[in-house]
Amino acid sequence: MKKNLVYIIIVLVLAGVVGYLVYQENNKYAVGNDQDFSTAEVDDLERIFLAAKDGRTVKLDKQDDYWMVNDSFKAMQAKVDLLLSTLKGLTIYSPVPEAAEGTAIKELATHSIKVELYKDADGAPFKVYFLGKPNQGQDANSMLMQIDGKSARKPYLVHIPGFVGNLQTRFLLNTSDWRDLSVFTYKLDEIQEVNFVYNEYPEASFKLTIEGDDQYTLQNLANKTVAPATSLFKAGINKFLDSFADLNAESVENNFLYKDSVTNGPKFATLTVKGKDGSIQEMIMYRMHANRRTKLLYDKGGNAIEFDPDHYYALFNNGNDFGVVQQYVFGKILRKYDDFLLKDPSEGALKEGVTNP
Repeated sequence: MKKNLVYIIIVLVLAGVVGYLVYQENNKYAVGNDQDFSTAEVDDLERIFLAAKDGRTVKLDKQDDYWMVNDSFKAMQAKVDLLLSTLKGLTIYSPVPEAAEGTAIKELATHSIKVELYKDADGAPFKVYFLGKPNQGQDANSMLMQIDGKSARKPYLVHIPGFVGNLQTRFLLNTSDWRDLSVFTYKLDEIQEVNFVYNEYPEASFKLTIEGDDQYTLQNLANKTVAPATSLFKAGINKFLDSFADLNAESVENNFLYKDSVTNGPKFATLTVKGKDGSIQEMIMYRMHANRRTKLLYDKGGNAIEFDPDHYYALFNNGNDFGVVQQYVFGKILRKYDDFLLKDPSEGALKEGVTNP
């Protein structure tokens, strides 16, 4: 009799365990998942989809070590990194007070950003929620989970510990805000050849070819002469090549009203960089006439200057983008043929970039 009782107890316990597991599986969203806003596994994300109530949408797709925006252009990595850290850091601040739940849900229905996260770009999102406006103290935003295609019953106030402000500003909905402004991103050991043609100063034009470690061929494109290897300023060449690792435009202005007038006008210079991987990147620079944002309007003699000394217009991304680049950033690569020739054995470094070669 006692043995049978033991068996009965064992069976009941096992049945209870099985029943509990089945209940948990069938009710996996019943407890806690309406608060599961944080995504620890951001490195596993393949796609992030953002949608506003006004119809704006942004789709970010991971491609190896970078992200694409709406299948059109590369995203600025710093902004992607900020978004990923935000997805990972979202923390419950407090439940929305019961008296304010109705108002919060109505605001989420009209002024929220829908966030869909995918670990498989071709599959269904593994997490979906709505990000609403911040509270009065600007230290938390209202948020509401979507579970199995339906909105959860309770909204929460969510924040990033230590951050005060509107979290919506990190979920950019204008595609242009995501655009990567990189013009050149070649590391020194990735470059095969640099071809620099100065349309205004042909005698300054050159072609620099990397033949091997610390071995270069320098040709003057005006007279086709090749500089003797013993006359090359190798330290200056290395510094020049190292400058191509992080050259960014100030802005992209593809809708600039006078774009065609600029690009159909005289060129200042054409720069082509060939990578060892076979890639080619070209940038065409154009003078920018002095305008209301030009800082220096007169020369030392008091004469009005014709061109802005601090900015150029540029076609880059192999002609796909038009924008503005700064002399401050690009001056370090505006070198002429003579800059790479030894003039004095004690010479140790290139001077800062100049406006005119």
